[in-house]
Amino acid sequence: HVFVDHSNALIGALKAGTKLDLARLAQCVEAGREVRERVVLGSLETERNRAAWEQLGYTVTADTRPGKEHLIDDALHAQLMRTAAKRFDPARVIALVTGDGNDNEGRTTFPQCIEEALKNDWHVELHSWRRSMNRVYVAFAEQYPTHFSFHILD
Repeated sequence: HVFVDHSNALIGALKAGTKLDLARLAQCVEAGREVRERVVLGSLETERNRAAWEQLGYTVTADTRPGKEHLIDDALHAQLMRTAAKRFDPARVIALVTGDGNDNEGRTTFPQCIEEALKNDWHVELHSWRRSMNRVYVAFAEQYPTHFSFHILD
């Protein structure tokens, strides 16, 4: 199960001084595993890349209205929570591409989604660029060493 915060991934790549290569990102995150769910959310730039994402097998949701980034995060949180609430035996992997760990003005957050998944015995991988990864994820790796890991993309 792969979830991509396209806006955050794009910003992270720019901060790292590189261009976001969607096919390479998908290959890195999917790591040759069977992926049952591929979801990407973002804004105008996501819409511009819709065909490339769909060619990679991703379901794309893009909000092209200006200033709606927090609503995009909320929509991705909802999709992620829906999956995180499920249990499987054996446990499955959620791979999340974001570095965002902000409080989201009192609404759901990526860290809350991750904690929900961990409570339901998921293995969670966070994929982020070093300069855009919130420190909360370092603490998660220490707190949940067998079920949470982060992977630096640069």
